[in-house]
Amino acid sequence: MPPEPIPLQALRLKLESYLPDLFGSYRVDQSRVYSVEIGEAVVYVSPKPWTDESAVVTLFTYTNEEVAVSYETLAKLNALNSRLTFGNYVLDERARFVAFEHALLGDYLDPEELRAAVYAVAGGAFFYAEEIRDVAGGRLWTET
Repeated sequence: MPPEPIPLQALRLKLESYLPDLFGSYRVDQSRVYSVEIGEAVVYVSPKPWTDESAVVTLFTYTNEEVAVSYETLAKLNALNSRLTFGNYVLDERARFVAFEHALLGDYLDPEELRAAVYAVAGGAFFYAEEIRDVAGGRLWTET
């Protein structure tokens, strides 16, 4: 595996120092995505390179699964996304799930920004999950 770009390495160092202080414990999966549990939500913290000089961290949590991949589902997600100031819903058409995500620039990330964003993703994710289920079918991620 080639070495990660310097900005991504720097972001990982920040995250690995912030996460235990902010949330107590966290996990890291095989693809080096971090996760923290906030109530019933698992928020994934995924650092990625953006440009040669910077990196971003995408925060996401799953909200719905086994949804219909249809015009109605996409229209509902687009309508919700047009109203949201923070975050957006995305549909994975292959796995048939909906997730709620938000990205932050990693270069100047501070602990309080990360904490606020993780809690906002965890809380905001399920705010519209039942509405999505009413249109797209399937079930809420927390019902598994």
